[in-house]
Amino acid sequence: MLLSDEEVKQVLNDEVIPCWQMVREVPKVTIDFGGGRVLKRTLVGNTVMYLCTPDGRVIDALPGVYTPNDFLAEVRPGLDAFKAGRTKELHTTLLKETVRSEQIRVSMSKSYVESPLLEALGVKPTVRDDGALVKTESGSTDKVIERLARLITDVSKQPKSSDDVLRESGVPEGADGSEIVAEDSRNNRRFLRPAIHLYLSQFEVAPAPAEITEDIFSKMFEIDLKDPYLGLAKAIPGTPGGG
Repeated sequence: MLLSDEEVKQVLNDEVIPCWQMVREVPKVTIDFGGGRVLKRTLVGNTVMYLCTPDGRVIDALPGVYTPNDFLAEVRPGLDAFKAGRTKELHTTLLKETVRSEQIRVSMSKSYVESPLLEALGVKPTVRDDGALVKTESGSTDKVIERLARLITDVSKQPKSSDDVLRESGVPEGADGSEIVAEDSRNNRRFLRPAIHLYLSQFEVAPAPAEITEDIFSKMFEIDLKDPYLGLAKAIPGTPGGG
């Protein structure tokens, strides 16, 4: 869906040099019902797309899935910042812009509106003219990122039927795969991208992907890449510590 989009292909062909790397095999489950009926499914798979400098330093990171329009909107600031030589403050600036937009959305509502994003960031729903974040007691950066990541639900770790998952996801009944991806993309933009801005703004020197991939999978997806069972051991009979 993403890589087949013409605008995305143009960006990948004209502005970057695409590279792919598998950090580890994705767990696969096969159920043989007999009579030629076989169900196959992957578990706990996820991805992070990095935008890097020619010497391999991370400018930006996009965890999870995105629709073509969302991907282009999210990757463009990093591309433009690199061309202009101003990547240093990229994530601090983008985080402030995200918070300000959310504060404006909340303040313009005629009735009380909750903002899980502002609550997770520990930021008051107040717009400051100077652009500074009006923070409450929000805890450490890791705690804030953890709260943001919790707002994204990994349905593969939950014992629910497909009907239950669709009902709770917010997508309309009878939605196809593209609508489910679109909902995931919206949530990733709303919650994981601010978490990435906060995470990457901590680095004085831009890291290489190998230096942060395990950390991002752990913090954003709650996936421990060092765990041979990726956190599924307790749920799978026959594994050490399994049920």
